Amino acid sequence: MLTLKQVRAQVEAIRRRSPDSFAIGLVSAVRWTGENELKVDGERYDLRAAETELEMRTVLVEAKRKNSRVVVLTNLDPSAIGKDLLARFARRRFFSISATEILGELFQAREVDPRLQQHRWMATALADARPAEGFAPVPQGALDQETAWRAFFEHVLRLPSARPDLVELLEWARDSNRVSGWRASSAEAQTAIKSWTEQSAGSPAALIWAAVAAGTSDSMISLGLVADILFRPGPVPADVAVARGRFERFFGDQHISPEAGTKLAAAALHWVELRAPSADVLRAELERADAILRELRIEEHANQSTVSPSGFGQRLGAFGHAVKAFLREPSAEGLSTVSRARDFAAKHRNHRIEQERSERVEMALRLCRWLLAREVSARPTDSFGILARRYAEEGSFVDWARQSLYHGDSQPELNQAYLELASAASERQEMFNRIFARALAAWCPTAESTPDLLLVEDVLAQRLAPLAARTPVVLVVLDGMSYPVYRQIIAALVEDNWAEAVPAGAPASIPAVAGLPTITEWSRRLLLAGRTNVAAGEDEAAAFRDAPALAGIVKPSHPPILFRKGDVMEAGSRGLSEDVRKEIRSSQRQVVAVVINAVDDHLMKDDQLQIQWTPERIPLLQQVLDIAQEARRCVLLATDHGHVITNNARLLRTAPSDRFRANEGTLADEEIVLAGGRASSHLSGGFVAPWSERIYYTSRRNGFHGGVSAQEVVIPATVLVPAGDAPEGWQLIAQTTPRWWWDAAAPVVVELSQLTTPARKSKKAATQDVQTLPLFATTTPAANDWIDQLLSNTLFIEQSRKAGRTTPSPETLKRVLSALDERGGVLLKTALAQRTGEPEFRLNGLLAILRRILNVEGYAVLSVDEAGTVRLDRGLLRTQFDV
Repeated sequence: MLTLKQVRAQVEAIRRRSPDSFAIGLVSAVRWTGENELKVDGERYDLRAAETELEMRTVLVEAKRKNSRVVVLTNLDPSAIGKDLLARFARRRFFSISATEILGELFQAREVDPRLQQHRWMATALADARPAEGFAPVPQGALDQETAWRAFFEHVLRLPSARPDLVELLEWARDSNRVSGWRASSAEAQTAIKSWTEQSAGSPAALIWAAVAAGTSDSMISLGLVADILFRPGPVPADVAVARGRFERFFGDQHISPEAGTKLAAAALHWVELRAPSADVLRAELERADAILRELRIEEHANQSTVSPSGFGQRLGAFGHAVKAFLREPSAEGLSTVSRARDFAAKHRNHRIEQERSERVEMALRLCRWLLAREVSARPTDSFGILARRYAEEGSFVDWARQSLYHGDSQPELNQAYLELASAASERQEMFNRIFARALAAWCPTAESTPDLLLVEDVLAQRLAPLAARTPVVLVVLDGMSYPVYRQIIAALVEDNWAEAVPAGAPASIPAVAGLPTITEWSRRLLLAGRTNVAAGEDEAAAFRDAPALAGIVKPSHPPILFRKGDVMEAGSRGLSEDVRKEIRSSQRQVVAVVINAVDDHLMKDDQLQIQWTPERIPLLQQVLDIAQEARRCVLLATDHGHVITNNARLLRTAPSDRFRANEGTLADEEIVLAGGRASSHLSGGFVAPWSERIYYTSRRNGFHGGVSAQEVVIPATVLVPAGDAPEGWQLIAQTTPRWWWDAAAPVVVELSQLTTPARKSKKAATQDVQTLPLFATTTPAANDWIDQLLSNTLFIEQSRKAGRTTPSPETLKRVLSALDERGGVLLKTALAQRTGEPEFRLNGLLAILRRILNVEGYAVLSVDEAGTVRLDRGLLRTQFDV
């Protein structure tokens, strides 16, 4: 069918050679029944059909009378038209509708690729699709085949590529609006389009066109994801083989070879990872793929997919089953099964997306490792100091892990596994707490700070005062922060360029002991006053201002200042008040203290929220830290007491306080009497408190404190400094974790010399000796052969040269690459830091440099995701560096 746009394109081509022609003649196989008028370059033409010479003469006479130009369209053979009549038309001839002429005019080309002659339909399609501003003129006036196809795909099919690959075709096919351009094309055009696209997208492109013809192309992505399950390499289960046959109906019953199915699947997976336009669109495609699996009756194979939502549920269910089997009979073989199930779940896309859910999987595996270790965590003969440090160094990690499981999972098998695992871990922690409480009761009468243990009232004298003598400090009291909460917070802080510091010569951080009973009104007063002779109701701000430990360190004109709940937030908002910001930034105020009640406030509620304790989730804490970092202030992060979480706790009896009562009456098995010395400082006759986390005395809440469990008594008091900026007399230390936290293999402590940080200049000296960091790490195995080959590779050396002086040493590179290789190329940053001996605050920079070296031309040989997982793609590395 001839269209007005095609006529215009042909007339424009003729006008370029004969711009003043009064009449233009065109040969058309069909009679023109369209518009009667045409405008070209501002000139108006009458459009008239004429099937005889008489009709032509009549049209010309009428046009002369009207003084208008005319285009005559006829189906006569031009050779049958008289010469006197022809002489009145442009160039004395009638022009056939020429694809070459139209294309030349559309692109202002003098030459047109001869191969386009076989695609006359393209000229018609492009003339009809010409944009208002026209097509861009071709360079040097020559139209090649590639340019014509690109214009066709862009303006007719709305595919912005001259040679679309399989992913682009998949994406195009799912859009019914764009597919309509193909459906409207002639059979000749459709055949040519199929042939052209197979050159760039390969033979699987035929499957897409078959789906378009079958009307199922809007499910093209979902079908590709199903193909990932149907055409996996290896033996084919009987039900999958049958499903392959059923699957062909989506492609008009066209046969699908395993090779084509595999390529189709790879393209769909690529779209999921890199091309999905939104989370909602992606979710719809994934759910549709699951629906197709059910339709094909192979939904139980969804776990073979790395993107199927139901497949992720199946993988989690398998992990839960492995955990339950392990709990029935703990063994190394059972732990290996749990680990493999975790690895299988971790390869699914949702493991990266659902980070909190995936973290619970990791925590469950850690608890299984801990349970299998069967280490004696508490002996009746152990001293209180030993038990307190053991809780800080190991038990707090156990509690972090088990508390993360309490909210369960939507997958039934996994949810039950979490309940059973948390119960098993809790039983062991209860045994520890019983022994811990007895040791605490024996220790109380003669309690004092030691090099390995710090009383809360000595935190000012032994941590804040020595630090404030060297540098401005912010004391952040996160009221109620338990050691498990602290572990979460400190893990996030080392990612934010903070490092822990201890007095020079100290091997590690030491825990503190809360006041007894472990209640805010008593223990916080001890912390802020720095002494035990504080009276009930004594003002905390005044006690802190006049603390003996800080006398002589601060300027009398600017004494220590304390901001509590009502002063910390700006009026009318939840942000940090301007007064607090001003004092932290002040160069005059050496010591600023801020009390943040986020944890204690959360304990007072009885809601069903699961809180991830990170600085981002505690905005006031994050803001204090950010301003302190800007002001180059060190931070002493401390608390007054810990807490226990309400899970299987029951109301034992009614008392005025949550977790302690007067020393009277009989004791329950879960209670203990504490009297004398430290236990009688607040209550002269001592008190009774639960050592178990399973009882309380008041109404139910999220959590409680006041008792004598390790969770409530053992508390952190940590000095934090901007990474690489330790004050004189202090040294940076790396964070440590129990050996079962990352791996079943036992790590060893090693000293790595020459790992130094730029020292901050003190007021007394212009330079400072560098600090050697004691680091927790595994022994480094001999580098694999491929690593040695990589380090001597020409391309690697050239990439390293581009990185300049920041390039890590070969020894450092070997440690990092070996550690990743040992774990199959996947490792969390914290685990990588421990395995390599690289402090976490340096690891980010090291990985950034290593990515610049390895990721040639942007290919992700080494990557780090938002969850902190480092991935080394050995296959891609082999391709890039040939090692």
